[in-house]
Amino acid sequence: MSSSKLTAAEEDGVPFGVPASHDDERDEVIEQIVETVHRVFDAFANSEPSVFDSLVDEDARFVRTAYDEDGSPEYVSYSKDYFLSTLTSVKKGELEEQIFEPFVQRRDTMAHVWCRYVLNKTTTIHRNDRVASRYAMKVGGEPRYAGVKSIQLRAAAEGQWRIVNVCDTVD
Repeated sequence: MSSSKLTAAEEDGVPFGVPASHDDERDEVIEQIVETVHRVFDAFANSEPSVFDSLVDEDARFVRTAYDEDGSPEYVSYSKDYFLSTLTSVKKGELEEQIFEPFVQRRDTMAHVWCRYVLNKTTTIHRNDRVASRYAMKVGGEPRYAGVKSIQLRAAAEGQWRIVNVCDTVD
């Protein structure tokens, strides 16, 4: 059995997923991470491919997971270019999204955000509604999907974060 060396954060008793920093600094960084996610969704709402492009890594992957009609897991993977193309062809407000109850984990230059979200700000969330309480996607006012999002980010320049992966469920 080999012994492994503890990181400085582990030696200081900081749990996995929590930065080795002061609470005020941690809160500020968490806010920057959540703001990045909000800005990506704002880029969708405003049909702004250049803003989306600036916040998402070139090789970012977007994966939608679901079960097929037989109950077997399936997935579809999209590239950043797919979404850039989509944003150039949709009208402002057609793909409007909001995130709710983000749960953020961060360690140094890596972050992970779990959240539920709604596409179309005119949608009302009802906590007792199974679909709306997790994630409801509407395009042009019509429901399409329900689920949750998992978003991974990396630190870029000082105070800036970039999305590297997004995975969501379709219930």
